[in-house]
Amino acid sequence: MKTRLLSTGLFLAALAVAPLAAQDTAPAANDEDIFGQEEEVTQTTDQTQNAAPRDAILTSAVPWIAGSFTGTVGLDWNWSDVWGSGSEFLNPTSYGLSQSATGVKLGFVARPAADISVTGQVRTSYPFVKEIVAVTSVIDVPPLVVTTTTYLVPDFTVWSLYSKFTWNDALFFTFGKQPLKWGTGYFFSPADDIFARSEVDLANPTAEREGPLALKVHYPIPRTMHNLYAFAVLPAASGAAALAAMKPEDIAVAAKAEVLLGNTELALAGYYQRNQRPEAILTGSTGTGDFNFFAECTVAFPSPVSENYIEATGPSTYALIDRSAETLFSTTAGAIYTNADWNFTAVAQYLYNGYGYSSLNLGDLIRAILTVPGASSLVGTFSGLGKIGQHYAVAYLGWTSLWDSDWDLSVLAIENFSDLSGYVKPALSFSCFGYVKLSGSVSLSWGGEGTEFADPAGLVAAMRDWTTIASFVAKPSLSLSLTASIGSTSF
Repeated sequence: MKTRLLSTGLFLAALAVAPLAAQDTAPAANDEDIFGQEEEVTQTTDQTQNAAPRDAILTSAVPWIAGSFTGTVGLDWNWSDVWGSGSEFLNPTSYGLSQSATGVKLGFVARPAADISVTGQVRTSYPFVKEIVAVTSVIDVPPLVVTTTTYLVPDFTVWSLYSKFTWNDALFFTFGKQPLKWGTGYFFSPADDIFARSEVDLANPTAEREGPLALKVHYPIPRTMHNLYAFAVLPAASGAAALAAMKPEDIAVAAKAEVLLGNTELALAGYYQRNQRPEAILTGSTGTGDFNFFAECTVAFPSPVSENYIEATGPSTYALIDRSAETLFSTTAGAIYTNADWNFTAVAQYLYNGYGYSSLNLGDLIRAILTVPGASSLVGTFSGLGKIGQHYAVAYLGWTSLWDSDWDLSVLAIENFSDLSGYVKPALSFSCFGYVKLSGSVSLSWGGEGTEFADPAGLVAAMRDWTTIASFVAKPSLSLSLTASIGSTSF
């Protein structure tokens, strides 16, 4: 167990911070726009007398195929310690071709009858294989000794595969591997984090997140705009052996009640799974004019099993503490302003993460894992953006078709108020030749040594070599990226 948790924790740390220096900031088209995810019915009526013509329209003998192709190539430069005596401009710390995002998403919707449909989506990207780094041995006594083996496996993902059907136009069922979204957040969503199997994509924060294998039952309350939901969710399984070891009592259950009052939507939900914290969730959203507002709050009640966290006992010494008896609160709130005439969007969001650390930073956690016996069993505070500290804020400004031209401009800024690190990333892109888009971005970070956002590119490089991770010290960095998207399209 310790081996698995250490591998997951450290390598997800790299995955969590790497995109911050590499991704463009302008949100792209939602996957739902590409693959046509079906809308939930929110109000029921009596059966109509025109059921036969309706059924003929909804039924198709031929599945609908859709997808998207993305072709990109780019160059990245990174300068470390830009506020100190670090790299000279003509001598970057690292540079080279960026990882290609050339890939394809292919989806289908089949509707053999009017009351049932099957939806699926697969994804792959160049070079069509990916590295899996497996920890083969761990000596969990300081100094930590880790042995790893790297495997190449095909990069082919079944992103979703599920069926939707209805009973008497009153109950609506969805079963299979499906995205489950019940939060209202934009860059942060503690409610969605409960179900999601992937992190928020900063380049496309509204895109679907990978979901679990689940059964969802939806009951629209007749003659209202209110809804009731029930969920049964299987735990994540890494293979046939893990799936075979599951017990019925491992299935998570959840319920949600949703009320629509004018243009304001409120929802109350609950979640339970054995050996995990039971959670209560409250979400809300509303809008007026060009403004939309959203908020979420989750309450994680005491855990039935121990949860290890790090506590500082001295300037460079740490110990494990158990926080399983604590009730942890997380909340987020934000606003979105949209001006269609200007093609302008502004987003601001705040997150309080009750699972995070108020006084320890990323460097502290890495040193603790390397020096404290048993620290490899840390609760997953490395699992993604906004998971290490307690207080975060994000601001985004985006203009598309700037002054009716082929130019787009965006600025993304993120701040971790717990360790006072962050970065700002302006990006400019130009569309030409019909299907070519040239983009450039600069990412400038700040923060003390070892803070979350100080040097994400340096952290990723250090974690590829276990002999250097112990001596890695994150310092503020500057990154420059030039990217060409060639022939990207939806079909």
